[in-house]
Amino acid sequence: MSIPFEIIELDRTRKIRFGIGAMVEAEKMLGCKLTKLNEDSVGVEEIAKLLCIGLKWDDKDMTLQKAIQIVDDNADNLTDVISAVMVAINSAMTGKKPERKNLPLPMFKPETEKSFTMNFLKTQPAHLV
Repeated sequence: MSIPFEIIELDRTRKIRFGIGAMVEAEKMLGCKLTKLNEDSVGVEEIAKLLCIGLKWDDKDMTLQKAIQIVDDNADNLTDVISAVMVAINSAMTGKKPERKNLPLPMFKPETEKSFTMNFLKTQPAHLV
């Protein structure tokens, strides 16, 4: 059995997957252990980096800028992208693939009219972030 991937529809059907190599790359790029991510350490920039890394196994030419452009041009909303990344990471760590509809999602709370920060639900299991 191989590490599962999560499918997301963007410019085409994309598969997000976090094998051990992707996890090592993610920890280096983020500067912290994946198991230590929390609502204070994960923002839109970190989600974009994780998405880029998770897409590389299916698209060897993937870059951070390319991943951002694909999302900006094709995603219906950012919640679906964040959810797909979270499911892919969770699936890699646990071997179990939760359904997106049962997954607690991050909530965006406006701090001011011009800035947003991502606050994860307090009930979200630590292994999902």
